[in-house]
Amino acid sequence: MRGRDEERQVVQAVGGDAPDEGGGHPAAGRESHDPEGLRPGVRIPRVLFDSVADNLLQNALAKREAETGVRIRVTLTCGEHIALRVCDSGQAVPPELAPTLLRAPVVSGSGLGIGLYQAARQAEASGYLLELKENRDGEVCFALSEEARPR
Repeated sequence: MRGRDEERQVVQAVGGDAPDEGGGHPAAGRESHDPEGLRPGVRIPRVLFDSVADNLLQNALAKREAETGVRIRVTLTCGEHIALRVCDSGQAVPPELAPTLLRAPVVSGSGLGIGLYQAARQAEASGYLLELKENRDGEVCFALSEEARPR
């Protein structure tokens, strides 16, 4: 039983989008998106979700190239709050790296090591939280969600 939140699998083809008039990605400059099928009035900060999803997916795809048999799952939960989860079935983030992964740039063998740090700061500036929700071999999940606000 899923409770009050409804999960929807999000699948978006990579590439094939025509640039907007400004020459960038079609989502550039758009503050939010109100897709069909969501609770009325739900607004998704499109630039934030596009940017963070891109970073998380690129990291998961790089892991899949480095490790055999890694599956990637992307879930958008639309309930009282919106949450995006990107999970993979690969190896866990090393325990010595996990505490600082989203709080500071880290040494990376496949990049500059600042992508997750920048994504976490962007989320924070927009009132969202990016966190490593699960971290064990076979289940590594990052989640982007609205920060809890006092009622």
